[in-house]
Amino acid sequence: MLKFETNQSSNMLIFEGMSQPSLTSSVHVIILTYNNRWMVLTKALNQMLKVQPSLSIVLVNNGSDISQFNSVPYQAFHSFEFIHSDTNKGSAWGFGEGIKRAIEKSDCDMILLLDDDNLISENCISELEKSWEQIGTHLSSVDYAVMALRKDRNYLQQIANGADPKHYFPMPNEFLGFSLIKAWNKLFGKKSIRKAIVEGELISIPCAPYGGLLFHKNLIERIGLPDERFFVYADDFEFTFRLTKQGGSIYLVPNAQIHDLTESWQYNSSRSIVKPQFLFPKNALVYMAVRNFIYFQNQNFVKSTFKFQLNRMAYTVFLLLIAIFTLRMKQFKSFQRAVKSGLTGDFSNEIYLK
Repeated sequence: MLKFETNQSSNMLIFEGMSQPSLTSSVHVIILTYNNRWMVLTKALNQMLKVQPSLSIVLVNNGSDISQFNSVPYQAFHSFEFIHSDTNKGSAWGFGEGIKRAIEKSDCDMILLLDDDNLISENCISELEKSWEQIGTHLSSVDYAVMALRKDRNYLQQIANGADPKHYFPMPNEFLGFSLIKAWNKLFGKKSIRKAIVEGELISIPCAPYGGLLFHKNLIERIGLPDERFFVYADDFEFTFRLTKQGGSIYLVPNAQIHDLTESWQYNSSRSIVKPQFLFPKNALVYMAVRNFIYFQNQNFVKSTFKFQLNRMAYTVFLLLIAIFTLRMKQFKSFQRAVKSGLTGDFSNEIYLK
């Protein structure tokens, strides 16, 4: 018998019992690649072919030279097709096009989003399917999604280890994740104690990255497609937050694991407080990251303008001091422009793209 328990205090679900028949044959996987990353994509596809060859793959190519990629080995999947763009149109466009293509397929019920460097564990998809089916005995298919554990995303790993999700996702009146209250608690407050994770627990989170997200295709009728204005950064959080904002749920599945083959500058583990990511970027798209997160937070999490502006002022002063002492005023001015664009909703991406 299936056992379904809800832990209200920790926003977790606990499941025990037999799983339902596999959904794999109805799963269409949307993979987005760009910047000629064929080497990491090939590793990811080879692993997927080894683990789940019955999947249907839609590969969205965002501006890479397609002649450099050998697709022949991947015809062994149930189906394998390309969506190609001569230019990079961004992650929101790419995943949106892939989702639209999958929905058109008569054999598509479920959609799994993956980045091109997502190396899935052997039981990743089966664990996602099992969790999906068990939740589905109590919730409508348009009321939830499940998310694999991206072990290289520290915030997801910490949550899987028992940390409170609210410390790792946007909170009311924060400015780019900063608040004076959070800083005070970190310096002088009591250290939070991680709770023990019980085998089979699914952890409720407010939003999620694209890579590792499994949902029913009908969910798109409820929340729509990713917002192409973002181009890249925060579009995944904005897209998935629409579900929880409307009363739905996203559950992190710790037993379904993904390893990222490359490291994003946003999650650089070696970054220190004296080298904040908004002044020491590794690429030219830091402007979009700041603008998009500011826009996302301003649209959804500003409950008190006074508190938001207070946090904004404190963090901006901190960045200004770092910029002065490290001679990075040019980067600081770009940061300020990005903040202004985020607050006004200016999505003039072409100015900042190469």
